[in-house]
Amino acid sequence: MKLSSKIDSVARQRVTELLGNPFAGSGGFEPYPLSAKYRSNCHGTMAYVFNLKRGLSHPIAIPADQMDDLILENFVISQPAIGSLAAFYLGSDFLVHTAMIVGNSEKVFHQKIFGGCFELGFIEEHKCQAQIILGESLGVKYFKRK
Repeated sequence: MKLSSKIDSVARQRVTELLGNPFAGSGGFEPYPLSAKYRSNCHGTMAYVFNLKRGLSHPIAIPADQMDDLILENFVISQPAIGSLAAFYLGSDFLVHTAMIVGNSEKVFHQKIFGGCFELGFIEEHKCQAQIILGESLGVKYFKRK
């Protein structure tokens, strides 16, 4: 998939790299694919893609409260747009998932669950899955870089 030129060039290169090795962040889980190199989660993947932490050579695992801090330091609330961060909240303030909008109709790039694969999906899919699994709706807030 060719990503939109509206996405920052570093982020575009990183998303393309991760989609080329979708199980790289599954390291340490049994059984895990041979291509697994490290352990990461959705927040650490977005920190890597958006270059929010200096010196990262790949995604890492970041707790939700640290990701909340990174969002406050580096982003402002915005309308959904290609290249923006989508943050999924349970209730009004409990961050449960992060993704990058990469296409129209709110197509996103994200890492599925902790140690899951890097993939493309849609915001509505995540909201529906949360409703089924958690029995609650997720709210979504959108952010662009400061």
